[in-house]
Amino acid sequence: MQDKMAVSAFQGKSFEFMSEELRGDVAFVLGVSRVPFVFRLLEPFTEFLEKAWVQIRPSLLSDEAEEAAWLLRSQTLALAPPLINWRSLYSPGAFETLRNIVNASCELNPKLLLMVSSWLEVLNGRPLLGNGNEASHFSNAVKPGGKLATATYDDSSLYENALSTRLLLDEIAREHRHLIVPEDYRILAAYPEFLRIHWGYLKPHIKSEEYTRLESKLIADATSLVHQFPASIELSDYLDHDVQAEEGEPGGKDQLTGLLLVIQKQLAGLILDMGFYRKSLV
Repeated sequence: MQDKMAVSAFQGKSFEFMSEELRGDVAFVLGVSRVPFVFRLLEPFTEFLEKAWVQIRPSLLSDEAEEAAWLLRSQTLALAPPLINWRSLYSPGAFETLRNIVNASCELNPKLLLMVSSWLEVLNGRPLLGNGNEASHFSNAVKPGGKLATATYDDSSLYENALSTRLLLDEIAREHRHLIVPEDYRILAAYPEFLRIHWGYLKPHIKSEEYTRLESKLIADATSLVHQFPASIELSDYLDHDVQAEEGEPGGKDQLTGLLLVIQKQLAGLILDMGFYRKSLV
């Protein structure tokens, strides 16, 4: 029931703009086996990314971040998924892999939304001063490299693409106005029947009042929750002058802020989408 998944033009590109140390630390802290696509989108602002990551890192390893991510993750659409017993349609191993993929997205995206929201708050002149609770750093609640590491795939197997799957991913990106097709969807495309059916249910709903309201609420909640994080963030260098993009080309704080706003909205939508898909995989 699986076919080869379609991929975007970004697939297969390395993260060489990030140092090996930074790539490893991002994967370690977020508990993933590969650097999330959000970091690819921020490639033009490598200098900012390196400094901003160091400052958000302690908070992402805190109890506060875990609790905040749980609150975001718990917000789901009322839309009921199709009544299909996917356990009976996939082999036990394939079903568990599919469930791990969706669960990994549900775990990771709230943390990424908190990360991006914290950077936006500081760039917009609303400083994160930290709550002074240093003891909450490096919480035992976080197990880096653990629960998300199962959501992996081999780039080398993705280049021969089923046309129907490519068209489906293009449609998803177009409907959501994504900058690129997120990894969440590229990985799910390895299960084309599951993705086609669930996307068919979800697509008419993404312009609904409920979806729009919850998407906005997720962003507002994340923006509020990051002010409870333990570590302060100091990015004054990027408040007073233009941020320099890759190779010295002017990027500008406005361009960076605009990009982060687009990413923030995309992550909020992914939280809702993956939460909907998760309902079918209990």
